[in-house]
Amino acid sequence: MLSDSDRKKLLEYINVVYNPFNVPVKIHIIDKNLNENGEKLGTYGTIKGAKTFLGLSVPNTDMALVAAGYQFENLILYATNMGLGTVWLAATFSRDDFSKAMQIDKNDLFIAISPVEYPTEKRRIAENIMRTAMKSSSRKS
Repeated sequence: MLSDSDRKKLLEYINVVYNPFNVPVKIHIIDKNLNENGEKLGTYGTIKGAKTFLGLSVPNTDMALVAAGYQFENLILYATNMGLGTVWLAATFSRDDFSKAMQIDKNDLFIAISPVEYPTEKRRIAENIMRTAMKSSSRKS
C-alpha cells in the first residue's frame, strides 16, 4: 500500500492535472480491498500484490478518448517519476466490480485502470514473457 505522503502527492496531482480539450475527465483512486458484496476486485491474474488503483472515466463526448488518454498518461508519468510502478489495463480487469467500487457514472466511458504501487525488484516469469512478446525492452527510455 502507498505511504500516506505518496498518496497525498498523487491526490494533489490528480486535482491539478488537466487536458487541453475542455473535456471533464474523472480520475478515481481506490485501495483494493473488498467490494460491497465481499468479492475481491480482480485483474484476471495479470497484476499481483497491488492494493491501490487509479481509474479513468469520461463523459461520452467528442474528444473524450483523446482527453482521457492525455490526462491519464500525464498522471501515469507523474507516478512513474515518483518511483511508483504502473501499467495501463483496459481489458484485463473486472470492469463491473471496479466500476462499482470507483462509483463510475453509468453514462460515462470507463476507459482504463492502473495499479499504482512500489515495484518489486524481481519480475515474475509471466511479466518477462509479456515484455518479450510486446518488445517492451526495445522501447526508447
